[in-house]
Amino acid sequence: MLGYLHFSSLMAINNDLLIIHYFLKSNQLSFTNLLVYVDDIVLAGNDLTGIRHITQLLNNVFKIKDLGDLRFFMGFEVARSNKGINICQRKYTIDSLHDISMIGSKPVSTSSKVWNSSF
Repeated sequence: MLGYLHFSSLMAINNDLLIIHYFLKSNQLSFTNLLVYVDDIVLAGNDLTGIRHITQLLNNVFKIKDLGDLRFFMGFEVARSNKGINICQRKYTIDSLHDISMIGSKPVSTSSKVWNSSF
């Protein structure tokens, strides 16, 4: 994408290889971020005209579907309020506990040795 700074990241999570592409365009007054993971695209920023323009360009080429405000992405839950944006992995954690049959587990206190060392 012309005028964007591009980063690629290669990660391994749970034995899956992830390739994430991140594009950034910014100036003193505005910024636009575009994150691409497999067939998911997240557009974020404070330049709404730029975001609409990118959405239209992508739709002309790929026939994308705008799902509105981001709610979930890669195991993260995204919640908005008038105070800002909150990102957490509550759903991912509950799903993981359910998958390993530990959803009803109770916390257990364990003794821990305090390590004090002077160099």
